[in-house]
Amino acid sequence: MVFLGSLKNSRQGDWIVVDVIEFNDVWDAVDKIADRLPFVSGKLRSLVEERVGIKKLEIQASSPDPVYAVDSAFPSSPLDLVGMSMSIIAVAVVMYSHGKTNVKRSRKMLVEFLGELDQDYVAALARIEERRHALSVVDNAEMLVIDGEILPRRGSSDLWPSVEQLSIMLVKEAIRRGIPLVGVLKRSYSRHIANIINVSLSDKAIASLVLRRGEYIEVKHNQGQLAKLGCKIVFYKPLRGLAEAVKLEICSRAVPVEDVVAVLAREAGPTGLPWLIDLVDSIVKKEVVHINAVHGLLLARLARARRHSLVYHANPQEKSRTRLL
Repeated sequence: MVFLGSLKNSRQGDWIVVDVIEFNDVWDAVDKIADRLPFVSGKLRSLVEERVGIKKLEIQASSPDPVYAVDSAFPSSPLDLVGMSMSIIAVAVVMYSHGKTNVKRSRKMLVEFLGELDQDYVAALARIEERRHALSVVDNAEMLVIDGEILPRRGSSDLWPSVEQLSIMLVKEAIRRGIPLVGVLKRSYSRHIANIINVSLSDKAIASLVLRRGEYIEVKHNQGQLAKLGCKIVFYKPLRGLAEAVKLEICSRAVPVEDVVAVLAREAGPTGLPWLIDLVDSIVKKEVVHINAVHGLLLARLARARRHSLVYHANPQEKSRTRLL
């Protein structure tokens, strides 16, 4: 195997990051790249072990009961009609206790007549509703899990300070009660761990490459307010399902972080995520499609009074479709 012109990381000189490979044909190139991968992943794992640390899960951790999962959803854009703009927010709370689940649903239609709804306003209001529901069950929970960031990044709407206030209130209430509050992040592009080990990959990619099932990485939260409250960022490899690392934000003082991770890692569904998160996510997505039914029935009712043009799509080429956030 011939490697030409290898380049090292110019900032730290830690290890070779670019190999120029001489090859005869595409199969030869594939073989040489595949042969190199074990060395690359091994070196990456060594860096993480040295500078961050890799921990093993204590699978014997007792399961909390009850566990609550909370999620919200809304269309990726409002439904803009001639006489109004509409959207919908759905929130679901799932309680799991003694092997049984109980589901509570909430729906809100947002309508701006003779105008266009601001999508950032919809997103902020969804987070507010989600946190209000979480706060309503925190006194009954032994663990509270939300889908997404505990403290979402601000948008432009005037509602975002309220989102931040409610989020911090939720963390403090969970700490007061002595229960773990966990945010499960499906998509993550952070580079917090990457900056520690000086590698140009996302944290999730690094964790997915270096962790084995039953292992996790734990670091201090990189958001100031959450760090002061003792919250941590964790990446773990689930015990079953997809072998991608899962990112958690964990705020827990009374219950050790390793116990929280162990519970969620062993409750992995086919996606690798905790199955309660998959369940609550599927529930809110089904609720959001009600906006299409509302639009269809509204169109039919107004047609009888010959006012149906008010609920035609503002853009004639726009089709009624609901993508979810």
